[in-house]
Amino acid sequence: MDILSFLLYFIPVLASGMIFVYILHSVIKVDIRHAGKVSAALLILGILFGITSSIFCFSEGDPLSSAIPQRNTLYESSDGIMIFTVSTSDIISAISALFILISSVVLFIFIKEKWWKKLLILICASQLLDNIVMIFRTLGEMLPDVSGDIARLIICTAVYLLTFVFFLLIAMIRKRNDNKQAPLPLLLILSLSVTIVGQNIIDNAYNNDYSEINVSQRPIVVTFLLITLVAVVIYFYFRSLAKERSDLKDLNRTNEELIKAQTRYFENSVKADKEIRAMRHDMRNNIQVLSLLLESGKTDEMRKYLQEMGDNLKSTDIIYHTGNSIADAIISEKRSEALEQGITINVSGVLADIDLSPVDTCKILANLLDNAIESYGDKELQSLDPKCKTIDLEFRKTDNFFLISCSNHCTSALAGKDNIFNGEASDPYTSKSNKKDHGLGLYNIRNAASAHNGEVTVSIDSDGHLTVFKTEIVFELSDGS
Repeated sequence: MDILSFLLYFIPVLASGMIFVYILHSVIKVDIRHAGKVSAALLILGILFGITSSIFCFSEGDPLSSAIPQRNTLYESSDGIMIFTVSTSDIISAISALFILISSVVLFIFIKEKWWKKLLILICASQLLDNIVMIFRTLGEMLPDVSGDIARLIICTAVYLLTFVFFLLIAMIRKRNDNKQAPLPLLLILSLSVTIVGQNIIDNAYNNDYSEINVSQRPIVVTFLLITLVAVVIYFYFRSLAKERSDLKDLNRTNEELIKAQTRYFENSVKADKEIRAMRHDMRNNIQVLSLLLESGKTDEMRKYLQEMGDNLKSTDIIYHTGNSIADAIISEKRSEALEQGITINVSGVLADIDLSPVDTCKILANLLDNAIESYGDKELQSLDPKCKTIDLEFRKTDNFFLISCSNHCTSALAGKDNIFNGEASDPYTSKSNKKDHGLGLYNIRNAASAHNGEVTVSIDSDGHLTVFKTEIVFELSDGS
């Protein structure tokens, strides 16, 4: 076996497997546990399959002249028997398919998704890869008078190199503004569309028995295949632009809310400072009054006077101290909204041990508290005892993790629906009738948390006669935290 023969059989198998992993990890952006180790294991497996492919094809005696891009042929022998010969190209395709199948089983184990979603993602990725390789291979076969071992090796290499560059371009486009896992409906539509369009165009490139190129159709086939490839890239480009515009609108809304919260926070700070200075000014007078009441034995009046002073002190205690001024401003703003509806916000812990950007801090806390406040607007909870209309916001740090927890009472209709709220971020859920304007709170929380490698979970439990909705966000702390 010479080196050219080896490479012609080795490159397709190894390249197809590695590009398949790249599509999943960098194009579709599937979350794979131990991605580095899995990729290394599949690389070794791909090398073994490539060597097996080379040895098998060469031992079968398939001449190098029938290597890629030779197709299957159907002909009639001298005794009238129809004979169908399988080319090296299809033997390699079969071995590549087996390698991708084994790779899929391995990846199925390590992908973080529900089993049926894993299955559909793997099928779509495999189908997409097969069709893009087929398109580039057909374009290579469209070249006139391709002969010679080196020319075939160049075409074989170019097919998989161009396939990788094609998916690399899509990955670069998505990385800019659409750096999230591709929605499953998009993958299904894309793989199906490329399969139908690409296969129909390719079928017109050959005669009925697929033994040779239909020369008259060559310009049309090349044109439409290139259009298909360009159309896929353009789609992802415009999808990225749309995502960028959506992110900018969301950022503007968040900034407006942040500015509003900070403005109210500083206004309340100034008001509280004035009230405290006024109380200091009146402190001597208050002490004199209390002394006179005490000397006169008027304990009831003295008690009322102290209660009034205590109420004045409470009115100045309007600022939360979480260790994060942005969080203090947002919580103070939401506290004012909650008090108007008879809702109490209880805050515990500090937010000083994790590095969250101001925008993401606003997204997480504002949406958590907005969702909690809105939940008490449900008809079932409007007659709830005011003592039960509470929102508990907690910040807690352990050795390796930081937790943000928000819990509130909710309608009993949500009991047992944890799995709906714990779905992927691309499927926002709401229990409200106005689906268009609601359901994005948890979606925005997940997006903001994921920017800092945070995970969001929802639990819905009963604390007796009421249903409690709890949202928890867990961030893994670095060694330096």
